[in-house]
Amino acid sequence: MDEHKGLANPVKGLFSMYRNPAAHEPRLHCTVANEELLELLTTLWMVHRRLDSAHVTC
Repeated sequence: MDEHKGLANPVKGLFSMYRNPAAHEPRLHCTVANEELLELLTTLWMVHRRLDSAHVTC
């Protein structure tokens, strides 16, 4: 169960960081650095890879 909580924390963090930006602050003029995008994609890739290898246990 600790592994599940450990994987959930980065997912929650990514969701909180990029959720509904229009409701919180306008990002029309906000620039995102290429390095930040690479970090985001790397983290999403890691989470997706872990979910792909998951097995349902009862």
